[in-house]
Amino acid sequence: MEQCPSEKRGCNISSSYIKRIAKKTDISHPMSLTIEDCIKERQSASRRYKKLKRNAKQNRIQFIEELATQQAERGNESISNAINRINRNEELRESHRRIKMVTKPFCGATEKVLISTENIAGEERITNEKIEIEKALCEQNI
Repeated sequence: MEQCPSEKRGCNISSSYIKRIAKKTDISHPMSLTIEDCIKERQSASRRYKKLKRNAKQNRIQFIEELATQQAERGNESISNAINRINRNEELRESHRRIKMVTKPFCGATEKVLISTENIAGEERITNEKIEIEKALCEQNI
């Protein structure tokens, strides 16, 4: 039995796992690939994934709508309504997420502070120096 490229690099991977993954990805004869071939396959797969990922939300919505219309054409109105509810729930979840991000108070660290300049009265400047921010916050919180 020939070694797979992962085993050639010293990794512990079972051959049944490799065959199972190869079957899912439509790779025939995974054990005969070289390491370079595996790297090329992985790069091309990640490129395809990135292209699909950009339009994933729209594609999912479109897929669910098509599925619902197919069920409605077959006469399964209750199944069609359940599938349409999936889209509505996802839209509702997304809108709640956007509302939460907009209304939720920011709980992160202070990045910038407006401090008054010591030598010129009434003039202020913005700083992002850690030490100056700490001094300004200490003075304000007294």
